[in-house]
Amino acid sequence: MAIMKLTYLEMYGNDMSWASFHVLEVMSSAKFQQKRVGYLAAAQSFRANTDVLMLTTNLLKKDLGSANPLEVSTSLSAAASIVTPSLAHDLSPDILKMLNHSRPYIRKKAVLAMYKVFLQYPEALPGAFPRLKDKLEDADPSVVSATVNVICELAKQTSGTGSEITKTYLSLAPQLYELLTTSKNNWMLIKILKLFSALAPTEPRLKPKLLPPIIQLMRTTTAMSLLYECINCIVSGDMLDEDDYEVAELCVSKLRTFLEEHDQNLKYVGLLALGKIVVKHPQFVINLQDVILECADDKDLTIRDCVLDLIPGIVTENNIYHIVNKLMDQLRASRGILSPGSAGVAAGAGGTSAEDNKNNSALDNHNSRIIESIISVCSKDTYSLVPDFEWYTTILVELVQLGTDNVGWRIGDQLRNIAIRVKSMRGVIVEASVRLLMNYQLMTHMPSVVKFVVWIVGEYASLVPNVHELLTQLITSRYGDEEAELGYMANSGISGTFGMFTTFGSAVSGGAGGNTSSSHGNGRHGPGSNSPSNAQFGTVEASIQAVVKLYSNWAGQANWPSGFHFQVLEATNQLITYLEHYSTAISYEVQERAVGFLELVKVAKEAIEQLPDNSETPPLLLTLAIPSMFNGYELNPVAQNSQRKIPLPEDLDLDTEIYPAYALSDIEDDYEIEDEASTLVDGTTILIEDTPLTEQDLERKRLERLERQRDDPFYIPISSGNQTPLENSRSNTPTPGIAIANAGGSGSQPSSYTPGSHISSASQPSKFMPPPRRTKVEIIQDEKIDGVDDVDETTTTTVKTKSKTSKSRSKPLFKIESRLTKLDLNPETSTTTDQAATLEVQKLRQQLLNESSSKPAASSDEILVTHKKIKKKKPKSTTGEAGEATPKKKKKKKVTSSEPPAAAEPAPETMY
Repeated sequence: MAIMKLTYLEMYGNDMSWASFHVLEVMSSAKFQQKRVGYLAAAQSFRANTDVLMLTTNLLKKDLGSANPLEVSTSLSAAASIVTPSLAHDLSPDILKMLNHSRPYIRKKAVLAMYKVFLQYPEALPGAFPRLKDKLEDADPSVVSATVNVICELAKQTSGTGSEITKTYLSLAPQLYELLTTSKNNWMLIKILKLFSALAPTEPRLKPKLLPPIIQLMRTTTAMSLLYECINCIVSGDMLDEDDYEVAELCVSKLRTFLEEHDQNLKYVGLLALGKIVVKHPQFVINLQDVILECADDKDLTIRDCVLDLIPGIVTENNIYHIVNKLMDQLRASRGILSPGSAGVAAGAGGTSAEDNKNNSALDNHNSRIIESIISVCSKDTYSLVPDFEWYTTILVELVQLGTDNVGWRIGDQLRNIAIRVKSMRGVIVEASVRLLMNYQLMTHMPSVVKFVVWIVGEYASLVPNVHELLTQLITSRYGDEEAELGYMANSGISGTFGMFTTFGSAVSGGAGGNTSSSHGNGRHGPGSNSPSNAQFGTVEASIQAVVKLYSNWAGQANWPSGFHFQVLEATNQLITYLEHYSTAISYEVQERAVGFLELVKVAKEAIEQLPDNSETPPLLLTLAIPSMFNGYELNPVAQNSQRKIPLPEDLDLDTEIYPAYALSDIEDDYEIEDEASTLVDGTTILIEDTPLTEQDLERKRLERLERQRDDPFYIPISSGNQTPLENSRSNTPTPGIAIANAGGSGSQPSSYTPGSHISSASQPSKFMPPPRRTKVEIIQDEKIDGVDDVDETTTTTVKTKSKTSKSRSKPLFKIESRLTKLDLNPETSTTTDQAATLEVQKLRQQLLNESSSKPAASSDEILVTHKKIKKKKPKSTTGEAGEATPKKKKKKKVTSSEPPAAAEPAPETMY
């Protein structure tokens, strides 16, 4: 009774390990009622480190061999719970004998207990597997069901390569097939189907044999679990080929019932199965687009994510407009913005307020996936499914308002690709980009898209409607100023250097080389440009070049109207102030562009000042020189891998340094001079004398160095103490004297932004609106190198993409660790391994014997073997004839060299 009370208390978390010996005493009781209580307490409280566990071996052996079936059953249950590697080694023969017990429930428990034994002692499995295989033909259905469960679990534990699974478990196919066609136990049929789904991919002959009974089960069963396993066995077992139309149609028709159920679990598994079928038979899954899109309104985000995985496979030219608008309605509903007819979407979006949805990070991640799905289906096959690019541009602009910054680079990349590829849409794209840039609130909400829209207005500056207004907005807003403050030192390596050449190339060669390699369609992007990790960088560089291009296009008109001279001069002064702001930036990229263009604009200012007032003829520097830097070549997209296929010139030397190394100390106060000569930036060499310098000489040299560094644009001063030398040049406040263009409140800089707050109801498409007519446009394809394929496997390098942030799966709570993973159940292989091991042992023994027998003998002719003196009692004297005692004499043993020692008994190394 005391042990029973302790067992009850242990269920509430109390420790009873201190009573383990008392539990063992109760287990050994002769009364079955007490023995049962003891076994229950042992199964609940004994652990692998319990000290009395070794004492249970004989007790369990005794009870397993008992004539009382109740004692055998109780001991089997306890042994399966407390088994350890040592117990499994000792008890496996006894439990194996129980497989032939006369009672069916004993055989069933023995089969289940053997699985726990196999986990702890895998060496018992090869010998016991034939006995386990015989239990598939047992007369009792419960024993067969338990055997099938154990075999399926063993197949999971010992899963290796496909050939190993086939060799091990393919011999069970006849018995399993017989059970599949005759058994009525749904749970056993599910286990058999799971095992066949693992065997079928490695054995093609199983497909024609298994498909008829599986299809018969699908048509006759009413159990949804068995129906799903039948479909999963066909799909996962590679039994569904591209020409199996009838089987695919049957599977899809059965899965419709899953999607129409109210149970969330059935919807989820149905969508997972459809995701596997849509790869080979999308034409049948498209027929279910109505129920699939209804699942998109489900309140469970997991189900809605599964719908997003299915959408790329079911979208066509006919339904892309409806599907995209359905997804857009979800985004609007999550932001609390309802378009006409989308009230039902908001009701199905979760039933919470817009404020709750905005603070839900899971919903934000789902919205980001929606945006990525929209972009993926629309950009598929170089925009072959888009019916109207003006409609798609409207969708992208609205996504900027509804999305988050983590997908801004995808939206901006799409706007840029359309502007490059579709010439007829460049005016629409430029106009949309101007509207985005004039909205300061929106650009601070999604700063990652600024780089792309700024590049668009700069590259196609001739299409900008009001250049002066946009130029003023860019100068005053200073997009990406925080980026220039940080300097993104992480990108100052190879990728930053590559970005310097690719981005600045558009300014030198007329825009053809700047983003050519990064303007690929279908989401392809070049290094350092469009990747998610680098999407927030490059805004200031793109802004500097865009401002200069806009200024060149605006000020380089052929004829200046009246009063335009003063506007150009004022804009030139503003541009100089803007470039001076970044001429001392921490970033090398920003500083180089700003300094280069600053000198050019200063020369232009001198040319403008030399003109008379109200001059109508601009200087040639503005009309010819500066525009020729940007308008030299037409920008076209380049195919992926084309640039690396260009052969390197034979005379190209990448090892020789362009400039010799120089040493320059940056310490402002005390420093030590170690070299004999120091080369400065301008090439001047200062010889350092061996004699120590005085304090006056050090101070004089320090002042000279500071004077040289003050005029050096490539030197970055380092602040010390509380000094902030770059504070004034990093201010985010607009430059005084420059008017901010308030176009719809664009000049204001609010502290917060509500996504979708600037969406007008007129711009929101409704699902009741007719789809746009498909317009014929010319889409520029990627340029390729003649005679070379687009994909070259020998030169293709692996590009690492930023994966979604996902936590690693933790280990299951009740998973049992085992050593069955690498176990080979093939008896021939195991026998061959044992024979090889035996031969290796014999070889080592023979080698040791040969070494011991081949030791050289000692050099002396005679070896004297002495023994340690042992004290013995004085022997009794023997009486001679004269009555005197004559003691026995000991003789010394001599071993001559002519008598070699026996090889079997070598002499010991230590001699006494």
